Amino acid sequence: SAVPRSSSAPRPSQLSPHPPASAPAPGHSAHMPPCPAAPPMPAGSPGTVCPCSLGTWVRAQGDTYQVVADVSQFEPSDIVVTTSNCHVAIQAEKVAEDGTICDTFTHKCQLPEDTDPLSVSCALTEAGTLVITARRRASARPGEPPQLLYRSEATL
Repeated sequence: SAVPRSSSAPRPSQLSPHPPASAPAPGHSAHMPPCPAAPPMPAGSPGTVCPCSLGTWVRAQGDTYQVVADVSQFEPSDIVVTTSNCHVAIQAEKVAEDGTICDTFTHKCQLPEDTDPLSVSCALTEAGTLVITARRRASARPGEPPQLLYRSEATL
């Protein structure tokens, strides 16, 4: 469902554990190139800022990580956020009245390795800024099994 831009506070979206029906077109972006494949980002300490891609940063704030993207040129219903473990993808398409796609936005980002993949949420501000937030998880103890794989999608 759409998130009205008239509200004064960000409205969180609920993430679904189901994969999207179709994958986004690879390399399709009018605004920002996707991040290249990279090794897992190390855990950040509070207040640190790590590069995510050109013009975007993963910011560590206390026990959370935050990624911010300007999607003000799109309606909330045009924006889809997907997560797969510590990878976040933002996909937006503006469709003209004749059915053609007239504007796209694709951004992929890797969150640090100590991100709790089940805690990822997103909110859209009145100004059209998408704020993606995720909690940091407690450090794994030696001998613990690896984290399970998770994938979710949110349509604003």
